[in-house]
Amino acid sequence: MDENTTVKLPVQANGKLREFTSPERLNTFIEEEIEAWDFLFNVESLNRNLPEFKILTKLNSYLFLKITNSLSSIVNNWNEPQQHKEAFIELQRGFNFPFSRTIKGKAILGLQEDRITKAVVLGLSCMPASNYTITPFKEYITLWANLNGNGNGNGGHLEVDYKLMPVIIFRAQQILNDINQSTNFEKEKILSNITDAYQKLEEENVKLEKRLDAVATKAEAEHSEMRERLSSFIKRRLRLYKRNYNSAQEQVRATQEQVIAAKHTYENEVELHASVKYWADKRASHFNGRIIWGLSLGVSLLGTFWAFREVLINPEITEKLVVKSAEVTATAAKIVEPVLLGGIINPLTVSLSLVVLSIGSYIIKLNSQQFRTHQHLMLEAIERHTMLKTYLALMSENKLKDSEDRKIALDVLFRPASTGIIQEQGNVMPSDSIIKIIRSKPNT
Repeated sequence: MDENTTVKLPVQANGKLREFTSPERLNTFIEEEIEAWDFLFNVESLNRNLPEFKILTKLNSYLFLKITNSLSSIVNNWNEPQQHKEAFIELQRGFNFPFSRTIKGKAILGLQEDRITKAVVLGLSCMPASNYTITPFKEYITLWANLNGNGNGNGGHLEVDYKLMPVIIFRAQQILNDINQSTNFEKEKILSNITDAYQKLEEENVKLEKRLDAVATKAEAEHSEMRERLSSFIKRRLRLYKRNYNSAQEQVRATQEQVIAAKHTYENEVELHASVKYWADKRASHFNGRIIWGLSLGVSLLGTFWAFREVLINPEITEKLVVKSAEVTATAAKIVEPVLLGGIINPLTVSLSLVVLSIGSYIIKLNSQQFRTHQHLMLEAIERHTMLKTYLALMSENKLKDSEDRKIALDVLFRPASTGIIQEQGNVMPSDSIIKIIRSKPNT
């Protein structure tokens, strides 16, 4: 179904139209009407042989179901409702069914009469004019003629079950006349109330016009005074604006200078960021190298001392160097047998001690040089890193405004750095000293 389709149907008093924007809304309206008139047409609890059952069933079939079924056909054909809408309008034009929200419908529903009387009042209120000749209306007119004893079905005689119908119809007609008169009275009362309200509204309108004239006069005077105050206020605001504008211009210039200085600081920080990181990494690298070579120096000292001690004190090392075997000839044994100097010092032990001491001294010297080199380079890296941080701090505080100040700081920062390698300062190993002494003696 198309939800955008709207249908206007004459379901209000005097054939006024009511708009339904969706099939759900119209379906809800149908359900409300069925619920409102259910007490008349719900005959399931009645004995089927009673006249009341037959009369209510015929009213439901000839009147109420035709109305509700016609509305339901509009719901079921919401996409193309025009034909079904016209059929309902024609049906409602003849019956003029009083729906539950109309004045007449409420009056019938509120009657303190028995069920059959209420149904007859409703049926009589829906009696179409005699000039309506289409089938639904002809059937309905014929039904009431038969019920009133005026039909041709039984030669003008009522069935036994409907003998009391003329009396009930007479009573219902009186009630319907009263309802019509009361509804007309209500209409006249409403019209009278509207007329009185209109007259009061006219009087209030005259009073309001007088008040508006007084207010307009007062407003004109206040407007003139306000205009003068506004002119004076604008002049004062203009003078204040000029002062604030000049002050703002000065603040803008100062801010621009700060922005330029911040820009230079940022650019320098970006440019020197790599240098700061480089010297921080160098410091960490030389710190670790210093620890490693320091540990190596300690190990070499202890190792040299231990090796020298073992060679001098432990004679087994010297004896292992002398070849002792049963197959060695006496001459070879004599040659290999060590000769003691002064009967005390073993030359082989002395020579081996010198070799061990020379190697240990060389290793100690190498470790010492590397340790001192890393120590020196670490201190250099710490100094450069601190100077770069100080330079950036001074730049951020705008204390290096002049290019000369920055040049002095940068010259100190980027001065050449020494390698930190310790130069040779003379002979360290004992073997070097012995060779030097031998060479310095004159030939004899």
